[in-house]
Amino acid sequence: MEGVDFPTLSLDQAWWDADRRELSIGTVPVNDAAIGRPTTFRVVNLDDPQRWTVTAVGREEPVDTTVIDRGLEIHTTIDRHHLTVTPS
Repeated sequence: MEGVDFPTLSLDQAWWDADRRELSIGTVPVNDAAIGRPTTFRVVNLDDPQRWTVTAVGREEPVDTTVIDRGLEIHTTIDRHHLTVTPS
């Protein structure tokens, strides 16, 4: 994980489950006034970034991402989110 918009956005979880090949990410806003502002952060050191998908838990649609050198840039908003990063 790189480029988190700290302290406006912080992580309350970043946990790799090796058996499931899944990264769980939890985000938390600094306060209610920051909620809804756009933000990005990166998951790096992925073996083939184009083969990974980011999904918001509880929603079926993938989260907007951009492939960067050896990783993904995640485009989201400042809020409480639970995201998973999994191979496609």
